[in-house]
Amino acid sequence: DGVTVGWATLHNFDWLIERDVRIGSEVIVKRANEVIPYLVAVTHNPSNTVPFEIINNCPLCGAVLNKDTLLWACPNLECESRIDKALIQAVGRNYLNIDSLSTETINRLIDSNLVKNIADLYSLSFEDWASLELGRDNIKGEPILLGSVVAAKIIKSLETAKEIPLYKILASLNIPGLGTGVAKNLVRHFKTIDNIFEAEISDFDLVDLVSDKRSAVIKEAILNKKDLILRLKEIGFIALNDNNVDERSFEYGTVLDGEIVVISGEIPGYNREEAKDFIESLGAKTSGSVSSKTTLLISDPESTTSKVMKAKELGVRIIGAEEFLESIVGG
Repeated sequence: DGVTVGWATLHNFDWLIERDVRIGSEVIVKRANEVIPYLVAVTHNPSNTVPFEIINNCPLCGAVLNKDTLLWACPNLECESRIDKALIQAVGRNYLNIDSLSTETINRLIDSNLVKNIADLYSLSFEDWASLELGRDNIKGEPILLGSVVAAKIIKSLETAKEIPLYKILASLNIPGLGTGVAKNLVRHFKTIDNIFEAEISDFDLVDLVSDKRSAVIKEAILNKKDLILRLKEIGFIALNDNNVDERSFEYGTVLDGEIVVISGEIPGYNREEAKDFIESLGAKTSGSVSSKTTLLISDPESTTSKVMKAKELGVRIIGAEEFLESIVGG
């Protein structure tokens, strides 16, 4: 269809072995759903091909890989491989929402050994930001600096970020299994960061969306991040103050109390994460897929997407985004 595919990612080692995919293999690639490059099969393995080496340890930190799922992962939360992605996630609009702090800038900060976590961002001076070298001018060879204008925007956003609710702080810490939904439920249950630190694993079992298997993992991960959290507290994050009950994290309306809602498509005025937060603030639980437990699907009722078709099959109520805003939440 006129698209040139340059590369396709491969993540599943079992799949590679099963199909005898090697470095140097000649393969067939198609675009799954006419979008994602997908390796279909190996057509030929020349004599100079090299089999993939099956590893058991992380090549960066040496930790034994977690192979419980098809996608192998390093379990070490402090592994070097997590630093850039953890920071990129943390400063995004759904968490700290740091204006003008791009992925390129974060990578430069990490490569320069200036930062390794969120708290390190607050240790940088205005001059550190303004003089950060982003590259070289291709013609003159002179350094390209971040500059004072962007530096000022970043510092202002960092100050504003100190006011984010507790659940966003927890969700920004890059702890597996601790997204915004689970983080909200933790705060609704425990109320303060001190209570979360002091809670027993059995207390975590009582939190909605936290399974028995995840309780110990999340508890341990939060304690491993305690020093970082305490640094953020010293920096001035309001929701981390002693015994500060952050009502924004767990108080909500009741117009959707008891509903289990799935969103398909857009809700005007909200990105996907904001729409999810908004709906949960009205008392509902959100899900990414339609099931027998779903009570409401927000989508165009005339759509032919799989979610709409399944909702109709199960008899789930379907309401358009505009009607949802007007009739349920009063505009």
